[in-house]
Amino acid sequence: MHPRSRRWHQLDHVIIRRCQLRGFKECRSMHSADCGTDHALLRCKLQITPKKFYETRPKPLPFADVSSTRDSLRNQRFQQLLSSNLDSANFSADPNVAWCTTCGVIMSSALEAYGHRSKAQPGWLRDNADLLLPAVAAK
Repeated sequence: MHPRSRRWHQLDHVIIRRCQLRGFKECRSMHSADCGTDHALLRCKLQITPKKFYETRPKPLPFADVSSTRDSLRNQRFQQLLSSNLDSANFSADPNVAWCTTCGVIMSSALEAYGHRSKAQPGWLRDNADLLLPAVAAK
C-alpha cells in the first residue's frame, strides 16, 4: 500500500527471458509480508531443467589394414615382427596385465607390418580428378 494514497500499486516485477517463459509457472505478490516499505514480497514457482552436457567421444584406436593380408611378403614381415616383439616383451605374473601386453604387442606389430586402415569410403575427388579438375579450371 502506498503510504500517502493508501492504494496498492504493483511495484515489483520479475524479469525473465522469453525462452524461459515456459518454465515460469506462477508468480504472486505477498502483500501480507511486512517488509517496512511499499514493496511487496514476490513468490515465483519455476520449473528448471538442467542443461545437457555432451561428452566428446575419445579418439578410436587405429585399425590395421586387413586388406593387405593377402600379400605374402607382408605376412612374413608380420610374423618376424611379432616373434621379435614377443621375445622382447616383459610379461607380468598377473594374467590381466600379461593379456594387455600381448594384445598391445600384436596390435603394434600388425600396424607396423600392414599399415593403418584408410577411410571406408573412397575419396570421390581423387577417384574422379581427371573429370572434375578440368571442369573447375575452365570456370
